[in-house]
Amino acid sequence: MTGILTDDNGQILFSGHDFALGEISTQTAQAIMEAQPGEFKSSPLLGVGIAKYLKSPKNQKLKNTIRDNMRLGLIEISSVDFDGDNILIKLK
Repeated sequence: MTGILTDDNGQILFSGHDFALGEISTQTAQAIMEAQPGEFKSSPLLGVGIAKYLKSPKNQKLKNTIRDNMRLGLIEISSVDFDGDNILIKLK
């Protein structure tokens, strides 16, 4: 997916006097993972709110939540797995 690129702090990147454009699937997936449901006003159900899961056991319910949110955000993923406390999401 092509769109406007942002830096690690969410600030828009520029190329000369124009917005920098490029592949945004990874930054979009990260935003979806961090956002609480309701933060995206145009899509109030979108957002995993991963912070609330950090101290919780990683289970199938969390995998389903991630898959559903990525689908809603138009991010194609091939897998969601857990490695200890790490969540591994493979984008297509």
